[in-house]
Amino acid sequence: MTGRTTTRIGLFGILQTALLASALSLAGCGGDSPDAESPASVTPPGAVAPPPAPSTPTAHAVGGTVSGLTGKSLVLLLNDDSSVAVSSNGSFSFPARLEAGASYRVAVKTHPETPTQLCTVDAGSGVVSDAEIASVKVVCADAFRIGGTLGGLSGNGLILQNNAGDLLTVDANGNFTFPTPLLSGASYSIKVLRPGIPAQRCIVNAGSGVVSGADIGDIAVICTTPTARSAYVSNLCTNSIVTFGVDPATGALNNAVSVPAGDFPEYLAIAPGGKFGYVPNYGDGTIHGYAIDAATGALTAFGTPVATNQAAPVTMTFHPAGGIAYVPNLTASTLSVFSIDASSGAFTAIDAPVASPAYPKDIVLDSIGKFAYGLHNNLATPLSAYAIDDATKMPTVIADAVPSALPLATDIAKHPNDKYLYVTNNNQTLTAFAIDRTTGKLTQIGAPVPTGWQPDSLAIDPSGRFAYVANHSSDSISAYRIDQQTGALSSLGPDVATGRNPTGPVFDPSGKYLYIIGFRDGQIWRYAFNAATGQLDTGTLANSGNCPLRLRFGIP
Repeated sequence: MTGRTTTRIGLFGILQTALLASALSLAGCGGDSPDAESPASVTPPGAVAPPPAPSTPTAHAVGGTVSGLTGKSLVLLLNDDSSVAVSSNGSFSFPARLEAGASYRVAVKTHPETPTQLCTVDAGSGVVSDAEIASVKVVCADAFRIGGTLGGLSGNGLILQNNAGDLLTVDANGNFTFPTPLLSGASYSIKVLRPGIPAQRCIVNAGSGVVSGADIGDIAVICTTPTARSAYVSNLCTNSIVTFGVDPATGALNNAVSVPAGDFPEYLAIAPGGKFGYVPNYGDGTIHGYAIDAATGALTAFGTPVATNQAAPVTMTFHPAGGIAYVPNLTASTLSVFSIDASSGAFTAIDAPVASPAYPKDIVLDSIGKFAYGLHNNLATPLSAYAIDDATKMPTVIADAVPSALPLATDIAKHPNDKYLYVTNNNQTLTAFAIDRTTGKLTQIGAPVPTGWQPDSLAIDPSGRFAYVANHSSDSISAYRIDQQTGALSSLGPDVATGRNPTGPVFDPSGKYLYIIGFRDGQIWRYAFNAATGQLDTGTLANSGNCPLRLRFGIP
């Protein structure tokens, strides 16, 4: 018994020892003990603890207060991407939040209506600090509409302007209202910025005043279709300008009266308003000025011919607002700019002539005086583009505005809608360009279309639907339809015969007739124009001249 008992006690002790070792092992691995520590969480001696996770930046609200609001649909805008609608006075806050250091700019996206109001923003921009922005102040006040009635418009695209900024395009007769209302006490001044298509003479009555707590609705704009009173033809052989009367029924030219000009007169350029005309004389480098009789159209020279102090002035173009003229100097490669006195017609050079690409011979401006395009007798730079400063009216060449590798150009004409430019080339083609109305840059529209031999000059009809090219060496006129959406050209068919060496096609102001000069035979031809199809009749001899070069019409 003693041996068995001893054996059992030994086995029992071995078993206890094994169980105790197993329990200690489990305790060392963590087990279920709350005081257990995982070896992975213990930082070994000499190691550096990882840095704490970065804190999330705090975003702050941007807002403020609105006062004076009585209308509906006020919408405010934060940084052009977050908006909030405000329906009552008091506090407002944008849904977007901005971190410290971010810039903020608050503006009015939509002004209130019913009643019409204008809202201004004070303390609306800055940089967010480490706090919310609640200092923006929006103040609203009643505003009043500016409008009136339009009558006599025969086309479309008439642009009216208020206070040199608020623009309104009007395409039909009837009531009109400018988009921007004005506060009581504010002044308004309405003018015609661009005539409609076809061009008409539009007069604004009751177009200026001060708003006094009510809408303005008594402005009257009356448009009339111009009728030519006189025609003026430059004659190179006699160095003169010949004045013709114009038969309003037939378009015939009659009662020629000649006045002296300088050496090699180009043409009579008639300033806006029709009171004064100017002749650049290529041969002696002078410019002659003439007063135009309002009743008869007769020319009377005034003052002393002005020397441009440059070589070969060839054309003269006016800013549509009046008071400024641009004269390209062919051999001097400059552009002279003159101011014109509205009362006397006297013209004075503004600063020094502006440098231009080589050999400028013509310049055309768009109808609002924003951009101009130059024609150059220069293969390296046949065309140029200018931006016109709104305040000074001085031109600046626009870099890289014209496509490269163009042929030598012979004439240039702008579409009445200011979207397209057309250029004849000495390689017997006519090219169309689209005008970027923001930058002034030109983009060619398709491939050039063929013309007759030696295209000399071109004209666009007053409606802007057709173009006509005088082919100097093939004694003909080429006619084209203009796509009103794209500006692209398409031929109207066979060329129309003319006199010898045709040049200078020009429409009368009413758009009923196209006139063209036969330089070699000294004849002036008149073609009846079909406004629907663009077709010309066979032509009628309007009158004969002595080396006629260019024809321009005077409007009473």
